[in-house]
Amino acid sequence: MTIILSISETSTSSFPCSVPSSPIASPDPPVASFDPPVIPSIPAPSDSCSVPPPEKSAASTVFLAVYMDDIILTGDDLNEISALKEFLNNQFKIKDLGLLNYFLCIEVLYDDSGVILHQRKFIADLLHEFNCDSVSAVVSPLELGVKLKSDDGELLPRPGTHRSLVSKLNFLTHTRPDLCFAVQHLSQFLKCPRVPHMNAVFHILRYLKGTPDFGVFLNNSPDFSLLAYCDSDWAACSESRRSVSGFFISLGGSLISWKSKKQTVVSLSSAEAVYRAMSKVVAELVWFVRLPTDLGLPTVSPVPVYCDNLAALHCEKSRVSRTY
Repeated sequence: MTIILSISETSTSSFPCSVPSSPIASPDPPVASFDPPVIPSIPAPSDSCSVPPPEKSAASTVFLAVYMDDIILTGDDLNEISALKEFLNNQFKIKDLGLLNYFLCIEVLYDDSGVILHQRKFIADLLHEFNCDSVSAVVSPLELGVKLKSDDGELLPRPGTHRSLVSKLNFLTHTRPDLCFAVQHLSQFLKCPRVPHMNAVFHILRYLKGTPDFGVFLNNSPDFSLLAYCDSDWAACSESRRSVSGFFISLGGSLISWKSKKQTVVSLSSAEAVYRAMSKVVAELVWFVRLPTDLGLPTVSPVPVYCDNLAALHCEKSRVSRTY
């Protein structure tokens, strides 16, 4: 069960602060002094370990996530969740908003086999804001065969509109992995956006018009095995000849991490480009392998990483040190 809480604006246990009075004739501006926040004390662990292990009882687990004044509680024991809510309410005067359905413009749909995260309302508002409610839909985020360049076309009279739209599309990638490559491609033209760049952005809006219900499905499988796939688009940038790395990571069959990003240096071969993509996904996996231990969950290793370049796989298996 996952619920959402909000710290009340009228809470009497907010952080105290005081501004001392200052003489009117004083040439110096008044200086505000803030008292340290009053935080409930937590008993120290009895052992000598400096970093205590995660708090987890033998029969239940409860997780708490905080963003600004909103709190998400989830766990497998309703009694423990209720006790934690009562403790938080005594300290901060919280408001129980019930079952988690909407958080940070991300909607949550519940199913017998898991949950679906999507941003349908955000997409509808975005289409309405840019007068794209009645446009025709397309089947791909970018036009096939179109190569965008930084100096091609006329400069936009209002570049701020373009930057704002691209930033909103970038927020959509939290639940839309299919937009990652297109958004990272358009993000490199934010300094001096031109008319072809804006046309490409409107093409993405037409794609969103036909796919408002797409999202990420997180199943409730007890499987905690990690799996990663990676690839690269060699020399994708026509100006810098740099490649684009892409990967995604799944946990128990559920997609939990994905990225599409231009590499920092020029790769001299497709094998080198894929090898760099492999290094990026492995760096991400190092963090994900340690995460279950911090959460008190079982870990599964080793983690398989798949790619479709035999030369890059041979470079990894041979353990030969190379300097790029």
